[in-house]
Amino acid sequence: MSTKKPISELSEILSNLNPILHRGSYVYCSLPSEEACTGIHLTSWIQEDEGLSVIVEKHIADQQGWVHSAAMAWITLNVYSSLEAVGLTAKVSSLLAENGISCNLVAGYHHDHIFVPEHDKEMAMQLLRELSGQDQNIKSV
Repeated sequence: MSTKKPISELSEILSNLNPILHRGSYVYCSLPSEEACTGIHLTSWIQEDEGLSVIVEKHIADQQGWVHSAAMAWITLNVYSSLEAVGLTAKVSSLLAENGISCNLVAGYHHDHIFVPEHDKEMAMQLLRELSGQDQNIKSV
């Protein structure tokens, strides 16, 4: 558990984005219930009225025979932003949209996560690094 305090000021958050590109391909799936994914590693999930929406590595969805979205790349904004900070989601999604990149944002307790079409991952990383004033080297984990 982190003892750092979350950052609330948008300008400070933006200057510390430190985007990290995860290895692998990720997809969204809708499952009828939690039982459908018992024992399976989920990257993220949320219960909706229509079923359990999950984000998993593409190879897992393929192995399970699940219908899924197009392949996405996962980028973590490695800044500890406050859940009450105003403007981060709008700034990031607007920047990507202005450059023709769709994005799906998921907020975690410590970090924000962005899923972009796999073919747009390098451009998305470049734009996020430029936004934060960082060098252009793409880090992957």
